[in-house]
Amino acid sequence: MKSFLKTSKHTKGKKKAKTAEEERWMKRVAEIGCIICENNHVILHHITTLRLGAGRKSSNFAVLPLCFNCHDAKIKERSIHEDIEEWEKRNGTQIEWLRKIYKWLGESIERCEKVIKLEIY
Repeated sequence: MKSFLKTSKHTKGKKKAKTAEEERWMKRVAEIGCIICENNHVILHHITTLRLGAGRKSSNFAVLPLCFNCHDAKIKERSIHEDIEEWEKRNGTQIEWLRKIYKWLGESIERCEKVIKLEIY
């Protein structure tokens, strides 16, 4: 668990290689399929928050599986990147979805809450 917390730090302006643990986690999340439309071809969306600011990604442990249309297609009322606030009103918050994903994958809520605390708020 300690390595999980160390690898989840984000760095401004530097692209770092994913750890084996991050790779395994992201693969498990991707296997869920799109959480909105259930399409099996997904892009992993890094949760965005005011704390991180524009252009900063959350940890690889704070990702949601979304298909192209639900992630960044220019389809109003569908894409999270078209209008995050509207997307969250319609589908639930990114944090709510992250908690569901951790539960679906059999991970502890404590682990999820650490990710949320360290990476999001």
